[in-house]
Amino acid sequence: KKIHLVGSSLGGYVAALYASRYPDRVKSLILICPSFDMENRWWNGTWGKGFMDTWRKDGARDFRGPRNVTVRVPYRFVEDFCVVPAFPRVTCPTIILHGRRDEVVPVGASERFVEEMQKNTNEHGTSTDATVLQIIDDDHAMTKPETLELLLKIVERHWNLPPQDADQ
Repeated sequence: KKIHLVGSSLGGYVAALYASRYPDRVKSLILICPSFDMENRWWNGTWGKGFMDTWRKDGARDFRGPRNVTVRVPYRFVEDFCVVPAFPRVTCPTIILHGRRDEVVPVGASERFVEEMQKNTNEHGTSTDATVLQIIDDDHAMTKPETLELLLKIVERHWNLPPQDADQ
């Protein structure tokens, strides 16, 4: 039985990677600010070579996570992303929601993913069914009430669910 899969940020990337590896198991994807092309963004944009070299030398770095909690991240995390594709080749219907004001994952990463999916469709003559990118006025957290309402409507429509009453 195929599943509908939803992922946000790194979970969005992992969901796409799973769908690319197991296309017979995934019916559709909804990705929220998916973290595509991380290795390139880290080395050439977000932090640069000096930061990344120091991280590798030190073996781990501290990062501020949700609610200002410090999270120690081993360099092994980076190494793991050097062996997976920046843009997994997905063949199931995919909807991407990305915040225009996302400061963690630039919306350009999702735009590039859509371009890659279109390029793969043209080069291989196979359909990716549908890859839709919807850019909304929100940040990486995607917690504005109107964003959450839109997400609920997309899930209902995408998964053929009955609409929820506003009172529920």
